[in-house]
Amino acid sequence: MTNTKLPISDKGGKKRTSTFNVTFRARENNANLSINVRLSYDGKTFDKFTGVKCQKGEFKNGKIKGKPEQNSLLKTYENNLHKAFIQLLESGQTIDLERISFSIFGKSVIQEKPKLFEAIDLYIKDIYLDKGNDFADKTKDKNQRYGKHLKQWLKFVFEREGIDLTEIKPAHDLEIIKFMKSHRQSGHNHATRYVKWLKRFFDYAISKEWVLRNPFLNFKPKHEKVKIKYLTKEDIEKFEALKVSKGSTYERVRDFFLFSCYTGLSYIDLVNVTFNHIKVNENGVKYLEVPRQKTDVTSIVPLLEKPIFLIEKYRFEDNQVKIFNVPTNQCMNRTLKELAEMANLSIMPTFHISRKTCATLLISEGIDATIVQRVLGHSSLSTTLNHYGKIEAKPIIDSFNRTFKNA
Repeated sequence: MTNTKLPISDKGGKKRTSTFNVTFRARENNANLSINVRLSYDGKTFDKFTGVKCQKGEFKNGKIKGKPEQNSLLKTYENNLHKAFIQLLESGQTIDLERISFSIFGKSVIQEKPKLFEAIDLYIKDIYLDKGNDFADKTKDKNQRYGKHLKQWLKFVFEREGIDLTEIKPAHDLEIIKFMKSHRQSGHNHATRYVKWLKRFFDYAISKEWVLRNPFLNFKPKHEKVKIKYLTKEDIEKFEALKVSKGSTYERVRDFFLFSCYTGLSYIDLVNVTFNHIKVNENGVKYLEVPRQKTDVTSIVPLLEKPIFLIEKYRFEDNQVKIFNVPTNQCMNRTLKELAEMANLSIMPTFHISRKTCATLLISEGIDATIVQRVLGHSSLSTTLNHYGKIEAKPIIDSFNRTFKNA
């Protein structure tokens, strides 16, 4: 019997010694003996037939009397088994006695590890793209973009594609953020998402035994507070009064943008909203009940005079299921830029600013934040307050006047 001793830690972190043992044993097989090898480590054992046989009485103390070639073969097996154990240990992969036993047939016990580019593709496919993964197409596309942009950074830094996972170091977090800011014009908060994405990727890589540790385990990004852009009431009035050609793209984009200002619907929810989403309560008041695609939380949006007017305006277009035939988001944003210049707005809006405008104006008018949360279909109140709840001075002053008027 030969053994390899090494220290290991138990669950409590206490050091102890565990031994990897290789022993050869004879098992009777009719008139002959079959020589098995037994591997033992950390309280576990595994037996495997070596393919070597001998007569009864020939096997003693792990050797076969008068059979130098067979003894040499057993010694080779023994050496290979110890080498396989050390290789597996040094690779950081789980010690599997059955896998170690493969080495007596000359097979490698080390699992082939993909290079970083391939590993990123495997991660995206396994987590986001394979059947059974219930992610929206938008989420799948976003994660594929993260992978693509990170590969661009890797090529920029390493100037090659055959990169090992172990080449990524903790200090690369700042390099990634800097690259995304300078090469992709990302804001700080968006740039940090690439590092957070890689952090999740390395957790996955650890589960696959491709790597021992996560280089971004201690990454804690500093979140920069961003000033929320939104249209004021005066901006909305300018937009409503803007003269454009009837039936033109300008008119449609203006109307759809205003509808989102009135209702808080995001672009994708505006695209998907149908007449079936319009409900009527017991008092005859119409409202939208729309499950948000992003959060799957249902938005409840009262339909007042202006949004109802726009619904009726486009009711008899070709599409009889969806309320609006909405242009692409790129077309909307391109046209909005032109309309903003024509209307002399205070900011240059994208379509998503309509949603921020709705939320900010509602909160500024004193609407309870929990109600605004339901209108927007946010999964948490903190999202509503942190991202959309910019309250101007006037409603705060009015609230103080009402509270302390008779004090």
